[in-house]
Amino acid sequence: EAQEFALELDRPELYRMYLEENIQDFMKDYWEQTFFAFSGEIQECVPDRLYIGNQFCHNLFPEKKQLFQMLEKAFENKLAVTIAFTYVRDNLLEETEKLLQELQVWCQGKEQEVSKQQVATKEQKGSRKQPAMEIIVNDWAMPALLHGKPHLKPVLGVLLNKRRKDVRL
Repeated sequence: EAQEFALELDRPELYRMYLEENIQDFMKDYWEQTFFAFSGEIQECVPDRLYIGNQFCHNLFPEKKQLFQMLEKAFENKLAVTIAFTYVRDNLLEETEKLLQELQVWCQGKEQEVSKQQVATKEQKGSRKQPAMEIIVNDWAMPALLHGKPHLKPVLGVLLNKRRKDVRL
């Protein structure tokens, strides 16, 4: 299996920087801001995948409009995407479910767009990767929310605990 170069966008200043700059300039600025010691060729490497969001703080998750702008830009740059959610809070359950449904619809729309392009250019099916999105699972509620959304692929996160939460404990 080939290795994948992934980049994490986990805070508002990185979201803004990614949206405002072209991918080459963004990469140079990203390395300068996050890892001061890196220079040279690594600054010019374009990632294969973006991790968008923060697994540890729900307040650092991008606004919906900003999230979809980043998804559009990633799609244009042919980058795979993983969305990083924290554990699902009870008061954000409905909002998270709506967002996941919107992500599913977005992926379906992009899949249709890719299929039309393949037909128009007589490109062989499967030669271009179909849009699917990974969703980091950090809570037992997330697999249930992802059920019935085939374009959203669950990936085990770092916060998932083996034990289900029980209010009586």
